[in-house]
Amino acid sequence: NSRQSTHGRDSREPGEQAARGGSGPGARETGQRRTHSAEARGRDSEGAHGRQPTARFDDRIDDIDDTVEQARELRAAGEYERALTCCEQAIETAEQARETARKDAPDRFTAVESRPDDATQLREAIAAERDARGRATEALDTANKRLDAAAEALDDGTPRTALDRLDDVPAALDTARDPIGAHDFTDLRERLNALEARHEQLHEVAEDTLTQVPTAIPGAPRLSLTYDDIRKGDLLGR
Repeated sequence: NSRQSTHGRDSREPGEQAARGGSGPGARETGQRRTHSAEARGRDSEGAHGRQPTARFDDRIDDIDDTVEQARELRAAGEYERALTCCEQAIETAEQARETARKDAPDRFTAVESRPDDATQLREAIAAERDARGRATEALDTANKRLDAAAEALDDGTPRTALDRLDDVPAALDTARDPIGAHDFTDLRERLNALEARHEQLHEVAEDTLTQVPTAIPGAPRLSLTYDDIRKGDLLGR
């Protein structure tokens, strides 16, 4: 009985040792499987935290480049509000990419470090250009209205009124000239030159009309005028 009991314990020991993590052949096999499984999990973890963040980082870089380029194209087309929206999107994406690089892809951090600042500078430049164009356009519109009013005064035969209305035109043109020169607005420069030429022409006509001596004989006097009034009218018409 003693031998049978001993033999029974011996026959069960490998399985029990394997279950308890012992040192028998079963335990060694189980340990090897666990080691291989741990190595596989390590490789999977490396892929999840190495290659995938880098891929996400590269995608964000591409998104930033595309969005910034779109902002530049919209700026060139004069669609400033849409361009500014693109800049805001680029800034947000660049900040996220920079944070991703700092945590998961430090070797790529340099590539994205300055991108939020670059997108911010572009946004500020577009906003400044938008505001400058707005000021220049408003000043040109003001000058054009005053020139129209002066032309109407000339048509009405009141050159003095026309000259009065022309007095403020140079100031309006000067207000437009500064932002046009600073940002090289070709279309607004052409408009500025045209308004300057029109101002010069109207001013010259108004001056000539004001200093011109009447040559036509006045029309028939009103019946309420006296003989002396009629005689003075004749003299003035000579």
